[in-house]
Amino acid sequence: MHLGETYEWFLKRNCVIQLNGTPTSPKSFANWSFPPNGGPRAATFKAEIIDGQSLAVKITGGLIRDRSPDGENYGVYFYCNHRLIAKELKTREVGYFITAEAGVPHSDASLCRVLVDLQGASRLMPWNSSKSAINFDHPAFQQVRSALIQLTGHFSKLSRRTKGDWDNNVFRYGSGEVETTELENVAVKNPLVLPPLPRINKPKAERLKSRNKNQIKTQPWTLGLVEAMAAVEVITRQHLETKNRIALILLDSNFEIALKEFIVHREDLFPPSQFGKVAMSNLFAKRTDVIQAITSKVSIPKNVLAIVQHFYGIRNKLVHERATAEPTDNDIEVFRLAIESILSTLFALRF
Repeated sequence: MHLGETYEWFLKRNCVIQLNGTPTSPKSFANWSFPPNGGPRAATFKAEIIDGQSLAVKITGGLIRDRSPDGENYGVYFYCNHRLIAKELKTREVGYFITAEAGVPHSDASLCRVLVDLQGASRLMPWNSSKSAINFDHPAFQQVRSALIQLTGHFSKLSRRTKGDWDNNVFRYGSGEVETTELENVAVKNPLVLPPLPRINKPKAERLKSRNKNQIKTQPWTLGLVEAMAAVEVITRQHLETKNRIALILLDSNFEIALKEFIVHREDLFPPSQFGKVAMSNLFAKRTDVIQAITSKVSIPKNVLAIVQHFYGIRNKLVHERATAEPTDNDIEVFRLAIESILSTLFALRF
């Protein structure tokens, strides 16, 4: 296996290497996938090393189809004059462990492979004395690092963003052409022009929490209010015949909880000396009293409160009366916007 990997280029050109009388078979790592807008990319250029002497460089990166679930067969592979010197590198020097570059090595990024092929005089190569590892301080490596890290970072991110369904997003695309670019200036940070990465569709809860990060940090009691609004959207997207009924009840409950949280935590407006346990119990006996207490301190548009009151009536019919009123999609949208408006007013939350 080692000989087949190391001398793959030579074995494919009628060179014969036998081990205990058995010919060695070549082992290639250029097992690319070609998903739309995500196929492998190659960069070629001359790396000037010393006194006008240069190496011919080709760096190819992409997503692979031969991922080993139990192995580590991803990362960066270095070839010097067609001989494999180092493989499966996942160090800082080649782009891993750097948040702004490829990120921390993880199975999410395990479809990313980058092959570095250097051609030229042996004295210019960045290998160590035994030709078994790469010297990251060597001028030749410094010449290739910028393009290398760009490809490593790009395809590591692409691997992560397609991880939800690699079978359909990656593995089924087994044929195509490697797109090659000849670089003129490799000294710049990002010498390659690469296609945009697919957008990440974060769950609603994560988006809302991210948008309200500062508010949740300073008002931790608002986390539940934010996640409840996210849960409403999740529910309305389900194939449930009574999804709107569930969403309406959740919105109305979230409104009541928001009123309680506001009174409890705004001690500047509702001093504990005046709003003790008994006073709070009496106040919350009637919802209209709670709303009146809050609107005496904070301005909430009357039309918004009217919407809330309307759907409160529908909720009561669902819970307490024999008749069943099934809310429509439009009802939930109107009610949701009203509750979001109130939460924004009371807690400066953003939706």
